[in-house]
Amino acid sequence: MQSDAGGKPLTTDPKATEAQLPPGYGVAQLQTAYGLTEAAASKGADQTVAVVVAYDAPNAEQDLAVYRGMYGLPPCTTENGCFRKVNQDGESGPLPPPHAGWALEAVVDLDMVSAACPQCKILLVEANDNLIDNLAGAVATAARLGATQIVSSWGLLERPGILEYETFFDHPGVSIFAASGDTGYGVSYPASSASVTSVGGTSLWPANGARGYYEYAWGAAGSGCSAYVKKPSWQRAETGCSHRATADVSAVADPATAVAVYDTHQAGGWVRVGGTSVATSLVAGVYALIGEETREEPGGAYAYRHPEKFFDITSGNNTGADPGADIPGSCSPAVLCTAGVGYDGPTGVGTPNLAGIDPTVDRCVNNWEQVRTPNPSQINGIVYSTLADVAVLSESDVWTLGEYFEHAGRGPGHSKGEMIDIQHWNGSEWEHVPSPHPTHPQWGDVRVLADEMEFSGPDDGWVVGHRRNVDSNVPHVQHWDGRSWSLSPVLNPVGGTYEALGQTRPAHVEATGVAAISPTDVWVTLVEYKDFGMTVPARSYVEHWDGRTWSFVDFPFTDGPITLHDVYGTASNDVWAVGRIGDLPYTMHWDGKEWTPIEVPYDAASGWFFSVDATGPNDVWAVGEKHVPGGEVPLIQHWDGKKWTETPDGGVISAITKLTDVTAIAPDDVWVAGDWTTQSDGGYVVEHWDGKKWTVVDVPEGWTSGLTGIDASGPNNVWAVGAELRSHAPNGFGSDGFYTYAIRNDCGGE
Repeated sequence: MQSDAGGKPLTTDPKATEAQLPPGYGVAQLQTAYGLTEAAASKGADQTVAVVVAYDAPNAEQDLAVYRGMYGLPPCTTENGCFRKVNQDGESGPLPPPHAGWALEAVVDLDMVSAACPQCKILLVEANDNLIDNLAGAVATAARLGATQIVSSWGLLERPGILEYETFFDHPGVSIFAASGDTGYGVSYPASSASVTSVGGTSLWPANGARGYYEYAWGAAGSGCSAYVKKPSWQRAETGCSHRATADVSAVADPATAVAVYDTHQAGGWVRVGGTSVATSLVAGVYALIGEETREEPGGAYAYRHPEKFFDITSGNNTGADPGADIPGSCSPAVLCTAGVGYDGPTGVGTPNLAGIDPTVDRCVNNWEQVRTPNPSQINGIVYSTLADVAVLSESDVWTLGEYFEHAGRGPGHSKGEMIDIQHWNGSEWEHVPSPHPTHPQWGDVRVLADEMEFSGPDDGWVVGHRRNVDSNVPHVQHWDGRSWSLSPVLNPVGGTYEALGQTRPAHVEATGVAAISPTDVWVTLVEYKDFGMTVPARSYVEHWDGRTWSFVDFPFTDGPITLHDVYGTASNDVWAVGRIGDLPYTMHWDGKEWTPIEVPYDAASGWFFSVDATGPNDVWAVGEKHVPGGEVPLIQHWDGKKWTETPDGGVISAITKLTDVTAIAPDDVWVAGDWTTQSDGGYVVEHWDGKKWTVVDVPEGWTSGLTGIDASGPNNVWAVGAELRSHAPNGFGSDGFYTYAIRNDCGGE
């Protein structure tokens, strides 16, 4: 179980009106998403769902009352016989000592069971501690006391001797549910038990369509092939595994699409949480609504017999695990870690669909609107501010990376030149977030230019670019730790020089791209230039951050200078860097051990990639421009796990068009952004991929403008940023002003 908000839980008055419901998915949203509304109103009264945790949750019943009261659910109390709390032996006392973390775990399970099955009775069994002997014993106690479903939203890594606990989970006629884990690809127990239904996790986003939601595999949900448990006869699917495969089913788990729960022992009130604990207790409640037929066969058999009761989740993967996770070096076969049609490891057979809802999503692609953005700079009445990139973590957590020209002229106290500006959007307004600026003893703050911004999570963000350092430009990298931005001492290649005005000058180096897979797994691409204008690239470098130090990582030498413009990774063993070699597009791939150049098919005289993004190892997109007679046209290529293939764009009609950025939400939901120009005009380019073709999308136009960054946290929360050139500004720096520019495709939710 995971909690967001960085330890700062969100609280609200438990008597709040419906308009003041706490942040996070509530009962109505969860029931709608999984087709439970009708069944939840009348079924489940003959079922008892047991929740097994370690230690005591002293406020469990009181907190449950607040949660149920908030969403209008019937009371479930000791007094009315709906709720019962016992110790590991099944007695009302003595109870084990309290534990804050496990108390939150308990209320998550209790609240999610209530959300799915409001009529169900609830039994809370508290083990003496978190040792598996006691937790497994508490599961057996729950079965003995008459539970029809048991939630075990805890687990430990598989290990030798694990089979001795199988008898604790073997209770015919009782459905037991175990969480697959929150650290990405890998197997935990009891999720791998042959007697349980293993529950994975998804990201759940609002979307247009009959269902009203869209799901894909959560990147940190556990899955894999058991090393010890034999494949049960009921696991009737091509799992690619000769032993027990996890998961069997799934539900929402991503903290970015969190649920609301109420906990006063640790959180102090309402808090948004995620994790496969959420999914496990939700699914247990769903099975309770269905009733006896889910318990006619052992383990997870029901889902394989009734796939029509589940939404098939076909996109996403879990090889890019949560920050700090120990990600294995490979996933073979891919079905164990990559969602697709039919069974897959991260989501199993799918997520509950009790009402038989049509899962088709009507893509919302034409609801773009301009969002007013700050412009921190003015020179003699002229605005000079631009946005270079955007990072979208949620609807209320959006970052922009920009730059502005602070002073005009030269000399001490006058020329600071371009400065980085970082802004944060909280869902309703922008806030400037201070950024560190190196200083020069004579000039003060030195010029810093921004290139790219990337986050692996709310507490791990990176910005790259370059800055002036006496007589050359050097890489600039800074890091966000959840509280503030600080400089990160990326290594600067030493040795390159060039001749200019009869002098030997040090080469200029720019950090061009960053891939943040986790706080201990970050990649940066660097380009060395041998001219003052930084237009003649000499070579590129790749650096890696392991959480403590930066180090250069060699890649194969090839004929011609390599210019790396961007880098992106889905996992520690799946990283792509793109750019150009000479004047031709270039890609290379990191497999966890070495970089390997990957051939790109190409039919033009020249061109290059500017950006790369992916949803998984078999769904990678690279975009840029290619040069043809009469101008430049968009270049879009797709990697399917075996080869790169060029896909025609949506048909931008212009003499010069380039794509500067790409964001891939799902295999059938990809966006690109850029700009087009003619001799007399120019504007934005935004295109959308629906799984079959690219379509040019109309967006609010500035005067003469271009987009440099695009990102999304889900299908209905897409942002693009750049600059707008307005020609009505007063004279000063010519007659034009550069203004920051941001647009978003907001379709009523993420």
